Amino acid sequence: MKKFLLSFVALFAMASFAFAQENLLSNGDFESWTDGKPDNWTTTTTAGNATLSQSTDAHAGAASVLVKGASSNKRLGYKEITLKAGTYTYSFYAKAATEESGLVKPGYVPLKDGKVGQYVYAKDATSVNNAEWTAVSYEFTLDAQTEINLVIMNSKDAGKDVLIDDCSLTTTDGGLVDGGTVEPEPEPEPEPEPTPEYASIAEIKAGGEGDAVLNLTNAVVTYVNGLNVYLEDATGGILVYTSGHGLEAGQAINGKVNVSYVLYGGTTAELTKFDASAATITDGNTIPVTEVSVAELLANTAKYESMRVKVSNAVVTAAFANRNASISQNGNEIGLYQKDKNATLGIAAGDKVHVVGYPGFYRTTPQLNVWEEGDITEDTSSISNALVGEKAAKVYSIDGRQLNSPAKGINIINGKKVLVK
Repeated sequence: MKKFLLSFVALFAMASFAFAQENLLSNGDFESWTDGKPDNWTTTTTAGNATLSQSTDAHAGAASVLVKGASSNKRLGYKEITLKAGTYTYSFYAKAATEESGLVKPGYVPLKDGKVGQYVYAKDATSVNNAEWTAVSYEFTLDAQTEINLVIMNSKDAGKDVLIDDCSLTTTDGGLVDGGTVEPEPEPEPEPEPTPEYASIAEIKAGGEGDAVLNLTNAVVTYVNGLNVYLEDATGGILVYTSGHGLEAGQAINGKVNVSYVLYGGTTAELTKFDASAATITDGNTIPVTEVSVAELLANTAKYESMRVKVSNAVVTAAFANRNASISQNGNEIGLYQKDKNATLGIAAGDKVHVVGYPGFYRTTPQLNVWEEGDITEDTSSISNALVGEKAAKVYSIDGRQLNSPAKGINIINGKKVLVK
């Protein structure tokens, strides 16, 4: 009880300090709605892309906003505001709208000439459940006066409906610019930097984030799943995450493509806004696969990131649970992550397998991403290839049919798998 009272006093002190500062947001409690939309929570940019509705399940007051979940990230966006240089605290309460947990992440996006720039988010998403409201807070600093949209991401990794209420933006050294417009600079703005151009996947990964031109040579599409496209040239691989790409596995791209290079989550190299309309695309190309050991993946994950690789003769150390599993090879272990949540990947601890996947990171931890059932196959090299005598007591085919004698291929003989050549 004493510990609870001390925690309550600390929380009350923090809350009193927060409320002592002016909330820079209007209708942060979502009590005011017009034509089915919360006042001040509609953007003229693409920052706010979520489907919103009013809910009577509120943290305080009579209403909150329900942010619809989807298989892609959806954002609740606040109207365009211009903030002075300073440090800001963006806070709100969140709750899952269903029995399944949701994931939310606060952030903002700077604007220039009415267009969004690079989104800036809190490092980690916050998991929320349906049992209670969870307080979420994010601190960020603006080095100069900036026009922004505040956003709250409903992450595709959960894709469930979430409730948001009692949003606030406070500061001790910044504030809103009167009228919401940027004050004129005393000096003319410098000419924009030319769009950088890169000659390979390795070059663009070594460059900085932002819009670029990528001049590809025989870059092969190794896998496609919805918005996810894996692309590989002679220098390395990269994940393309974009809509309307029209690409298929086995196609090769030659020529210049317009892209935006980002480090998703600070670690995963991605190309977005992928436009290959000026490039030459050919079908029917061989899809490369690179044989690699677990030791090599762990030692140099960045080298193999998003390439199509194969790990042979590995042992399953943990079956899939919550889309995560692990394999070991010669004493080296790496995690597997099931990218398609609807895929069936039936493996059990102790299975000997070959795995085809795409190396990447969970935050900073190396992992091997797998998509579908065919990416994991049984390793039959350990099955005895000795011929079995005709007097074997029980012989079955791999599909369970009893045989009079062993047949070419895998047989079940006396309860054990035997490879007959």
